[in-house]
Amino acid sequence: MSKPTPPATLVLAHGWAFDHRFFTPWLKHTKPTHFEVIALNQAYFQANSTPHFLKWCPGTETWLPCAESLVHERGPLVGMGHSLGFSKLLALQPKQTLHWHTLISLNGFTHFLADAGQRAGVPPLVLKRMVRKASVNMAEVLADFHTQCGAAGTVQHENDHCDERLLADLQSMEHLNCSTALKTAIEQGTQLHSITCTEDRIVPAELSAACFQNHAFAATPGQLVHHVQEGQHADFMTHPARYTWLIDQLHFSP
Repeated sequence: MSKPTPPATLVLAHGWAFDHRFFTPWLKHTKPTHFEVIALNQAYFQANSTPHFLKWCPGTETWLPCAESLVHERGPLVGMGHSLGFSKLLALQPKQTLHWHTLISLNGFTHFLADAGQRAGVPPLVLKRMVRKASVNMAEVLADFHTQCGAAGTVQHENDHCDERLLADLQSMEHLNCSTALKTAIEQGTQLHSITCTEDRIVPAELSAACFQNHAFAATPGQLVHHVQEGQHADFMTHPARYTWLIDQLHFSP
């Protein structure tokens, strides 16, 4: 007797200055039932913790701890990462034997800064100033960042933060480049959906295009799909009803 096919798993990864609860409004709104959901929490707001996985329990609509091994013991994998979280998903690949059926970038990027080669991105000086200020007053940087994201007042835990972890990931964006990892995934057959928001002040449309559209990916027709969505950088959290259509993208056969 053949073994039953494991259910698909949706792996979520939040961006800088948020945590796994970034995805809670969307999960409560869409109430997905045809796949399991786990989230990678970077523990930015848990000083005595380290990055870890949590599992979404649809019956109680709560998050519970789970083993990291669940990521590769399950069936087809779909990864959805917001902002820096997209690169966090790609970073899982060297640590585990993963094959992504689908990757979804929510206002994500494969690199963050512009460079001397005229690559689109955020001016390096902007990040340097942010890092300098964060090393002195992280609370003020977090509050300002959430305002820039369109999420002012929605992140209730911003006063309980791990400065060291937040600062390290902020600094990591200076040299971030995961385009090779994404290219490898696409060459292995991974479907890519990239979502750009029209009023995003953190990841502008030009940066998103440089990362996901203007790339020499060895892709088949229809393998790369770009979506333009109304809203700001944290729109997925603040306006989950706008993203109900994503559920249709997650119906697939193993």
